[in-house]
Amino acid sequence: MSFSFYVRNIAANEAGASLHDLIAALPYSDVAANPPVPEGGWPELAHLYRDGVSARPVETSLEGDLLQVRIFSASAPEDYQLALNIIEQAARRYGQPIESEEGVTATADTLRDTYNDAWVQRHAADTFGMVLNMQGREDTGNLQLSGVNATMTLGPRLAETLHQHNGSAAEVFFDRFRRLNFPGDDVYQAGIIVVGSESTDKVARLSTFGKNVPTLFSTRARFIALTDSERDEHMHIKFDDFIAISDAGSLQWLSEDAVIAEARDGAAWDQLMTAARPLAVEDFFAFPELLDEPEPAADEGADAEKMLVSAPVAIFLLVAAADGSIDKKEVAAFQSQLVTSLASTDERVGALSMACMAQFQEILGGLQSGGPDLCLRVLIQARAAAERVLGADNDQQYLVVLNDMAISIAEASGGGLFGFGKKIGKEERAVLELIEQALLGGHS
Repeated sequence: MSFSFYVRNIAANEAGASLHDLIAALPYSDVAANPPVPEGGWPELAHLYRDGVSARPVETSLEGDLLQVRIFSASAPEDYQLALNIIEQAARRYGQPIESEEGVTATADTLRDTYNDAWVQRHAADTFGMVLNMQGREDTGNLQLSGVNATMTLGPRLAETLHQHNGSAAEVFFDRFRRLNFPGDDVYQAGIIVVGSESTDKVARLSTFGKNVPTLFSTRARFIALTDSERDEHMHIKFDDFIAISDAGSLQWLSEDAVIAEARDGAAWDQLMTAARPLAVEDFFAFPELLDEPEPAADEGADAEKMLVSAPVAIFLLVAAADGSIDKKEVAAFQSQLVTSLASTDERVGALSMACMAQFQEILGGLQSGGPDLCLRVLIQARAAAERVLGADNDQQYLVVLNDMAISIAEASGGGLFGFGKKIGKEERAVLELIEQALLGGHS
């Protein structure tokens, strides 16, 4: 569902050539990259966005002298315009024509004859519609969409809101995605406070909501602390009760696991506190169904093992989920492949595989929030941790198995498990090189 443009014969290795300079020549002052691009040279893979504007990043990849500029599915119209400006600037700079994935060839001056504003609006709306229709199907469930600074989970709450907007659903979706990426300096991003008790090993997680403070909550919080410092009044209620007593207009779901509660003052705050008093919770631990397992105490050995357990999921995200969307079929196929890849290795490696399976969703959510850069850091740390956990006789074997698994997943994403055939695309090849460098130092 992504869409790509290409420019061939890019002389990116010439002295002075750099993606950084191309970005500086764009008609925007707010373009950034995650991770940042170097001032000199041209990275094989980069993700560019407009600060405060973009929903999803635009991907540039360079293979030899072929530049690809890729627009992810469910990108905002502003992201399309950024991609078009990038490919036009590259074509002008290197005096080459532009090719689209549809087979259209154009110059920098004629590209907009076909790919004009009307095409941008139509294509953005169409890919959004396809993603929305996929949500909730038995074979897909919730969808994960990687944004610029955050990952959106498209689930029932957000989908219901979007369906209610009918003709403006796409605009609402892009606005929500944009706000998830860039909540704004005026929005308090509530942390999670963890409370323990001598009566149980489990913990309660809560966040705070204060008077006249717009707040972004994670649904990991099971309780909300309502605080009115002017009246010195404080109470706790269940998170679900907080959602239920809040006016629909005062809440904005940005993701299945993230909601903004708009600022409340005066009568609106008084109304909320009045509704909350009968629901006040005196003892969190009287609700065992709302308690969670505590985070394990971190130590050097545990951190090393965590990197090895997380490494397969990092590979999955980097390769199979390159378009930023993940469905149940892909997850099931990956888990099956994980067992197959590690089945013939020793007992300790098998234990890592089982731990990865058991913690898959938790690891997936954590890595998605950090994007490709975090996934690569996990692989680099896994390489350093392998000998400590597995010993000198088995560390290289595990890393080679992981690297081979990355190749298998790349083949699957070009066909196999998720399509037909085993053709590895340009994006996958670029990612495979990064994975090999992280795991094996660039040699297998």
